[in-house]
Amino acid sequence: MRKRTIIPIEGLTKETQNLFDSLEEETDLGVVVIGAAFLDVCLGTLLSHFFLEGNISDALLVKGPLNEFVARAKVAYALGLISKIAFQDLVCIAEIRNTFAHHHLALSFDFTDIRDLCKKLQCGKDMTNALAFDQYLLLPRTQFTLSVVALASRLMVDCLGTKRRPVSTELFQSFSRERALATRSTRPGRRPKRS
Repeated sequence: MRKRTIIPIEGLTKETQNLFDSLEEETDLGVVVIGAAFLDVCLGTLLSHFFLEGNISDALLVKGPLNEFVARAKVAYALGLISKIAFQDLVCIAEIRNTFAHHHLALSFDFTDIRDLCKKLQCGKDMTNALAFDQYLLLPRTQFTLSVVALASRLMVDCLGTKRRPVSTELFQSFSRERALATRSTRPGRRPKRS
C-alpha cells in the first residue's frame, strides 16, 4: 500500500484534467472510487492549508484521525471551511462510495439506493442549471459526476484562498495583559473592585 501524502494545490490543479477524463471514461465503480478519492485529497489539502505548519498537522492528516474522508469533511465543516450543503454532499458521496465498495455484487448508478442518494446531491445542481440540463432527465451518474466536479472546484478555490499559518513562538499568541485585565473585570457575576 502506498503511503498517503498531502498533495499541494498546484499538483491538484494539474491533476484536474485527469479527473475529468476518468469520470467520463471509467465504469460506474471507477467513477465513484476516483471521484470520492479526489475529493478526499482536496479536503486533505484544504485542511493542510488551514492548519499550522509542522509535523503534528501533517501527522493528523496522513496517519491520524483525519486520515479518513468523512472525518476530514466533518472537521472542514466545523472549522467553517466548507458550507453545510458541501458537507452534506461530501457525506452523501462517501455513502455512495461505501455502498459500491461493500456490496457483494457489482453495482451501477441504476441501483435504486444509489439513484436515491444521487438525487440528494445539491452541489451539481447549479452546474445543471448553467448547462441547461433538464434536472428530471439527468441520469444519476451525471448528477454524481457534476457534484464531484463542482465540489472539487470549490475545494481547490478555497485552498487557494487559505494561507497556511506559521507556528507562533510566543507563549500566548494574541494575548496581552490589557486584554486579560479587561476580560477579568467584565466576567458575569464578578463584583467590581472597590477603590
